[in-house]
Amino acid sequence: RLGVPIRDMRLLDPNLLTSETGKILVRDNAIVFSVEHVRLIITADFVIIPQTGFERSSLSMRFAAMLEDAIIEASQEKQACALHIAAVLPFELHVLEVAIGDVCALCTELVKELESSSHPALDALTKHVSTANLERVRKVKTRHQRLYTRVVTVREELQRFLEDDDDMMKMCLTRKKELERLVSSGHGGCLRVSSWASASSSKFCIRAEQCTAQRGESIEVVENLLESYFMQIDSSYDRLVSVGEFIKDTEEYINIELDSSRNRLIRLEIVLTAGTFGVAIFSLVAGALPSLFLLRS
Repeated sequence: RLGVPIRDMRLLDPNLLTSETGKILVRDNAIVFSVEHVRLIITADFVIIPQTGFERSSLSMRFAAMLEDAIIEASQEKQACALHIAAVLPFELHVLEVAIGDVCALCTELVKELESSSHPALDALTKHVSTANLERVRKVKTRHQRLYTRVVTVREELQRFLEDDDDMMKMCLTRKKELERLVSSGHGGCLRVSSWASASSSKFCIRAEQCTAQRGESIEVVENLLESYFMQIDSSYDRLVSVGEFIKDTEEYINIELDSSRNRLIRLEIVLTAGTFGVAIFSLVAGALPSLFLLRS
């Protein structure tokens, strides 16, 4: 019924994947969404949330409650705007918007936390190089690398769909379902009768120009949805790049300071060696003088 292969169902298993591996797959009758803490199977009429693993994640539980409220609110809005139904997103796109929005909001929040903790740690290391400060910076760098991988994963998934109109069109499951129903019933606003020779040879065909316009509208809706969140995740990506450059600049500054300290130690060692050599010569001369006086006497 869903047309989702078993290998795609494995994406919903929290034991097999981590938050650093995210995928959005579009199948015939469903969208498999597995990014960060959000794992869903979205159809044109309902959404499936796997129970396994959700009870162990507070983020997943919070998202499930938020998604339920969003679906109820969208249903009420759809009933209130029955005369302007075209302005309301289809069910699958509304669920997709909630899922992507929650993932992007989480990434933005994590980036803010990283920025708030990285700058004091790096400033402290710049002022005084110590084991405690080095340990703080090491933890910040580890968090940055992991978060960078997660943000890049989400960014690349959204960018992949934005670069392919066919994939964006496949996301419109409701539109596809309506077309299949019209074709199977043989009538509708998108169909017309074309008679070539006689009434017996009449057949139904889809108006190419009308369907092309509707296809463009569907792609535009999905593109606007994905592009808004792509800009948000791209902003988080740029901020992570800035933090990474700050860490790199601090490391270079510390290396320069260490090289300068090393050079000062080398100069001090040379001075001490020269002083030791001078004292040794003086001791040698001082020890030889009494012997000369004894020989003369």
